[in-house]
Amino acid sequence: MYTIYSIIPSLKNHEGHFYEYNIAFTKAANINGWKYIKIIPKSCSFDDLENDWQKSIFGMETKNKLKNLKNFLPFMRVFRKIKKAKNPVLFIEDFTFVILFLFLICIFLEIGRASCRERV
Repeated sequence: MYTIYSIIPSLKNHEGHFYEYNIAFTKAANINGWKYIKIIPKSCSFDDLENDWQKSIFGMETKNKLKNLKNFLPFMRVFRKIKKAKNPVLFIEDFTFVILFLFLICIFLEIGRASCRERV
């Protein structure tokens, strides 16, 4: 069984592509017996969320892109959670330079952390 994590920093509400796509993917994942976890912004206007919708990141800033760096710690928490999952898959639903840069830093830090543990 796969555990799929989808990070959706641009999701704002129940409207539009990001929401509709994830509803469709949830149905497909359920048919295949996969666990599908959606990581969404804390500011998202969803009420009564099911457990697979987790508000744990910040929304994306479109005017001042450097403000998106505040997602570094939330992304690190997601990466650590993914490392503990059995057969994890990661989807990233926004490919901005800042998001890819943050993921790259998180990956290098996690690799460095793992290699430090091996040396001890």
